Amino acid sequence: MKKILFVCNGNTSRSPMAVSIFKDLLKRNKMQNEFVVHSAGINAGNNLPMNDNAIKALKTLNIKVYPHSSMRLEEKDLESADIVITMTLEQKDFLSNYKNVYSIKELTSGEDILDPFGEDFECYLKVCQKLIDSIKILFNMMVEKDDIFSK
Repeated sequence: MKKILFVCNGNTSRSPMAVSIFKDLLKRNKMQNEFVVHSAGINAGNNLPMNDNAIKALKTLNIKVYPHSSMRLEEKDLESADIVITMTLEQKDFLSNYKNVYSIKELTSGEDILDPFGEDFECYLKVCQKLIDSIKILFNMMVEKDDIFSK
């Protein structure tokens, strides 16, 4: 079973949305037992809920919202994951001491997923749609060929 860790700053918007999106794809494809998916934040407080606008964006785009409680990123999380996926290149650079860390941008040839914190619902909705588009690419890469885990 492959372990995937999505990382952002506060772990209340982008990375928990990414987890819900990935888990939704797993469920739709009957592959829940093939991956373990978690999230954490570089500067996160512990035990905070997912942002209300993030929840609303997921629901608006017909993605099941999975339970979430924020978690500060720790070294053990990085070491136990098969792959760590950051929302921005800057976050990836911050974690450059770990060989299993990639930005969503470099893996998908897309763009950084910028933080919607403090913005209106429409911004969260756009971020959620960008995450859906990127995670579909990641999901297909992971399902079709395992070599994403040995880059």
